[in-house]
Amino acid sequence: MIQKPNLANVSLLSVSLKYLSLVSIMLGLSFALLYQAKHVAPMHEHTYATFQRLAGLEKSSVIYNAWSPRIASIEISYRFAQIVDAFFRSTNSALPLRKHVEYAVALWTAGWFAAMCVVCILAFQWRSLFYMLGIFAGISFGYTPLLDFRIYSWDMPALFAYVVAVALLAKIRTTLITLVCLSAVIVFAMPFKETSIVLCIFPLFVCTQYGIRRRIALTITIALAAIFLKLTANYYVTGSVFSFATRSFHDNDILLIWNIKLFFTEPIVLVNAGTLLAMLLSPLWQRKVLMYKAMALIFIASNFLFGVANEYRIWFEMLPLSLFVLDATMTGD
Repeated sequence: MIQKPNLANVSLLSVSLKYLSLVSIMLGLSFALLYQAKHVAPMHEHTYATFQRLAGLEKSSVIYNAWSPRIASIEISYRFAQIVDAFFRSTNSALPLRKHVEYAVALWTAGWFAAMCVVCILAFQWRSLFYMLGIFAGISFGYTPLLDFRIYSWDMPALFAYVVAVALLAKIRTTLITLVCLSAVIVFAMPFKETSIVLCIFPLFVCTQYGIRRRIALTITIALAAIFLKLTANYYVTGSVFSFATRSFHDNDILLIWNIKLFFTEPIVLVNAGTLLAMLLSPLWQRKVLMYKAMALIFIASNFLFGVANEYRIWFEMLPLSLFVLDATMTGD
């Protein structure tokens, strides 16, 4: 007599194979990014500097004052590079420290990307494939030689914070626990890169159980906590609370003017492999979509005022927001 297969076992096997397929794609993309990062790492001195505690930069320079408060990224990546160097030394490697740091840059980049993929798989399950491929496309775009060839130690941690925030907003009900977790993500991401403060407007859109005054108060409280941590890091590292980048650039242009010029001469409109533009063009105006579009507009304005728009990696944080809006647009959810 032929025994019928156990449906529970078949279902478990099916689910396991689906997750294994997602993990397989995660590993493949991480491996590809590992090689790309290893290729890009030696192309600019700033990459080496940011993984070696800003080695080679004058402590009195504007760029040092702007970067050094990102102390968590700088210190952790430096420790990570030391571990990689120690591993190679234990294998009697004859390569110089610089080469070992390049491998550390590659592993750092691929490792953070793999961590983002894990978060996406847990939060979005089968739809995580869209997020993994989208994030990979945006990172690959940003690290394409001749477009941009610098990898900074805070690029991936900042993006990871945004991925976690979007995952929390997508999958967890708006409760006190959610509010605390999101606030913690925003505040603790500040020593990695200060762009996490853009996320602080989320209570205005998702904490609908509260009145508008309380939502505004929550937003201000989270922002003040994040700013306080930023200013504390500024003072601890540089001795001044005002350690921001200069607003002037080449030929004494204001950064905003310089960036507007760049907008018409370089493919800035297609940052993050076109996903940011696609998000802004989405016809959806649901509450969360409106929130992400508002965050994107604040982020765009900040990058044009304080960043250099054709440094494409500075746009990475908009990837998970854009992909969420595009996912909602395509699926109607």
